[in-house]
Amino acid sequence: MIDWTIAQLEDFSFDVDAEGIQEIGPSQVFPVKVHHNDGTPAFTCTIPIRAEFYRQLKQTADWETALLKILKSRVREEILKRKKRSPVPIEDKLQLIGKQISTAD
Repeated sequence: MIDWTIAQLEDFSFDVDAEGIQEIGPSQVFPVKVHHNDGTPAFTCTIPIRAEFYRQLKQTADWETALLKILKSRVREEILKRKKRSPVPIEDKLQLIGKQISTAD
C-alpha cells in the first residue's frame, strides 16, 4: 500500500492503454495506469483532452512527445490530489457504513 503522505512525484510512472483510447463526445479519452516505482499499482484514471485540440496536435511535428508531456502533467495533478487528501481512519468509515445501514432499514 502506498503511503501518500510521504510519496514523491518522482516515485511514480505511468502507462497509457493505447487500445482503450476513445473519442467520447467532444473529448479524446486516454486511460492511464499509474504505478509506484516499486511496481505497486497506484491508481488508474482517464485523462480527457479536447478532441479538436488532439486532432490539431497530431498535425504538428513531434506530437507524441507533446502528448506525453500533457499526460504526464495531468498524472502529476492526480498524484498531488491524492497526496493532499487526508485519509479517513477505518473506524470512521465503519461508523459511517453503520449509519447508512441503520437508516436504510
